[in-house]
Amino acid sequence: MDRRVMRLNSVEFRAFILGYLWSVSNRTDGFIDREDLHLVPGMTGQIVAILVSMQLWAAEDGGFRLVDFDATQSSKHDLEVLENARRADREKKARYRASTKSPVVFSSAPGDSPGDESQGQHRQARQARDNRQARDKTSADPMNWVTAVIPNSLEVA
Repeated sequence: MDRRVMRLNSVEFRAFILGYLWSVSNRTDGFIDREDLHLVPGMTGQIVAILVSMQLWAAEDGGFRLVDFDATQSSKHDLEVLENARRADREKKARYRASTKSPVVFSSAPGDSPGDESQGQHRQARQARDNRQARDKTSADPMNWVTAVIPNSLEVA
């Protein structure tokens, strides 16, 4: 909500923000070399002059310093520390996962391979199927939908 920033028009604001993004992405710690200005999308000499006059950027030898960069953005050092911590965490997790994995055992016995069902699983599946069939035969439904036979007790006299 810095009033200097709020006074920029939409084109100037966009270029200002993209200057910050460019600096963070390229880890320049808030410095944009004159030769790199054309790499910042939307940046023109006129916009640079406005940013300097608004004291958002400061002219330095060879380029421009984004005035409040240190207070508002992550430095190159901060980003490297974060990357190293993330890499160390990934490696630690990978070592943990590798140490807790159960060894793969190859066997020709039924049910020992992934996707194979054991004899107990076959028996359970067969029992479940038989139970469903028995339930279907004794259901309260007066019509057998497979044969479309209406029981005698429902026939019209």
